[in-house]
Amino acid sequence: SQFDFVTVILHELMHGLGFSGLGSVNDNDLGTLLLSGFPAAYSTKLENGDGINLLENFTSPSLELGEQLTSNDISINTETLAAQNEIARIFAPSVFNPGSSISHLDQFTFTGTPNELMRPSISPGVIIHNPGNVALNILFDLGWRQTSIAHTPDPITTDVNMPYVILANVASELGFDASTFQVVFSQDTFATEMVADMTPTGTPGEFTATLPAPGEISSYQYYFTLNNSGQQPVITPAGAPEASFFEFFYDVDDILPEIVHDPITWLDDKSSELVIEASITDDFTGVDTAFIEFSINGVPQGTTPMVRDFSDGFRPDLYVGVIPLSSTGLNQGDLIQYQIIANDNNTISNVITSPLGDATFDVNITETLEIVSGYTNVFEVDDGDFNGDGFSVIAPPGFLDGGLNSIHPYTGAGMNNIRNFVANLRVPIILQNTDALIEFNEVVLVEPGDPGTEFGDANFWDFVVVEGRRSDSAEWLPFIDGYDSGDNLTWFNAYFSNIAGFNSLTQGSEDLLQERVIDMQESGDFVAGDTVLIRFRLFSDPVAVGWGWAIDNLRIQDAAVAVEDFIDEQDFSIYPNPVGRESLRVDARFKQTVNEAVLRISNINGQTIQQQNFIVNNQTLIESIDIQNLPKGIYLLTMTLDGTEQITRRIVK
Repeated sequence: SQFDFVTVILHELMHGLGFSGLGSVNDNDLGTLLLSGFPAAYSTKLENGDGINLLENFTSPSLELGEQLTSNDISINTETLAAQNEIARIFAPSVFNPGSSISHLDQFTFTGTPNELMRPSISPGVIIHNPGNVALNILFDLGWRQTSIAHTPDPITTDVNMPYVILANVASELGFDASTFQVVFSQDTFATEMVADMTPTGTPGEFTATLPAPGEISSYQYYFTLNNSGQQPVITPAGAPEASFFEFFYDVDDILPEIVHDPITWLDDKSSELVIEASITDDFTGVDTAFIEFSINGVPQGTTPMVRDFSDGFRPDLYVGVIPLSSTGLNQGDLIQYQIIANDNNTISNVITSPLGDATFDVNITETLEIVSGYTNVFEVDDGDFNGDGFSVIAPPGFLDGGLNSIHPYTGAGMNNIRNFVANLRVPIILQNTDALIEFNEVVLVEPGDPGTEFGDANFWDFVVVEGRRSDSAEWLPFIDGYDSGDNLTWFNAYFSNIAGFNSLTQGSEDLLQERVIDMQESGDFVAGDTVLIRFRLFSDPVAVGWGWAIDNLRIQDAAVAVEDFIDEQDFSIYPNPVGRESLRVDARFKQTVNEAVLRISNINGQTIQQQNFIVNNQTLIESIDIQNLPKGIYLLTMTLDGTEQITRRIVK
């Protein structure tokens, strides 16, 4: 029931290329085929039913021509159509229709044929993505035909004794005289010229010529000439030799390759591999090889190759290397040091290292904490549970409480690069059978993708994503698709409410907080019993940026949150946290009278360490708990209200 956009646009493009009569019949029945004194090329091919050419035999404007243009008996006769004995009937109704008459194939004649695209009207549901031979032949005879020479020059060689072999391909819709195909070359920008014939290689359309080795540092300037079958000259590149030409250099390549790399500074001790990415370029002879040299705790481990990766649309010169770590048994405090080394294709290779000289990039190994079944964090303090690059626990302007925040505003990646800001939860989670949920409040002010794009599309631009990695795997997988400011209308409107250039200047604020619930088993990549590491990642492309991402009130498989009939989370606080030698203070404000409260401290395996019972009989509990005898570590403080209702917080001793 709808019109096909591609069909309509293809039809209009054909008009734009000259499929148009540019004629008219006025109110006095005077017909014309001239526009500012000139006819369209298309109009020169129009004739009536007797085969009489309209422009050659009727005055324009005239009543006689007006009668012809409304005769319902006009055809277009071109050389190619005539050769195929196919004179095409043109739409010319008895009442002249500006914009339609004489500029379309006849509606009745061509309906239901392969040539129906250029009829004057289209119906809903009709899809035509080919102009048809009749229309294409008309355009061909109007002048849309060519002979072209395709050639990609080599950039440089350092071997002055090597001849320069030129390859070029000819494609022609007119035919061409191969004996006239030549390369005109010079070594003084055409103050003097030499000519060499281009000879067939045996591959259809491919020709070659060899220019002699100069024996010294110099260059060749050159262009191609060829005559088509009509003996018109074809010169490539256009404007040669005055305006443009090809050039090949015999020169000394002393330019080093270039390496662009964002160093990796940390890795968790459960990682089975270290993936290193870099954009590596060489503008002269090109990159030959790239590899990584690395050591662990000062002991050299050899090298690993870097392989060209063509899958990244933002980084066309991406190389990727993988350092295997599964057999190394990494521990907290270990140090991996690495250096990227690249060679160009020069006869004597130019070698670049990143970092330069004997310096290395240092990767510190961090400890993965004990496995737990549930986790909560309200980010009142930075308890060290997260590490990564580009995130911190702060209360940014516009927020009363702390949260896990990206850089505000986050930065663009720069041309031909990308940037990932990452916060890794160091606490592994063992997935339970049901309600394997990640819940948090968030503000997302990152660049939205183009309309209609989805996560994974190149034009989805910046995004945030929550990902997991099984403890026995090196691959991070999204729990749900990444998303951006377009995921929520409030965020979307806020992002675009203050734009300067490409960037959004809107600041995040608490009134923009929205709740997010993620089922870790929804994608099918993770199942009950898996031990999973979790990370929050903000992806930034080369251009536009916004304020970023804020996360608060994180709950992972947290079934022990208090029922709101008794208490809200913000009304239960413990401090100081982390706690040292001092006592731990507990402050709870209840919505209704509570008779008894039980405070239980357990280790991360759920074993009770100590427990205290309090008779409350009111709506406030303010108590101190002595935990000086507990060793350093992570503990859970659980409050039970009147035997059933619970709320749990993590304590760092």
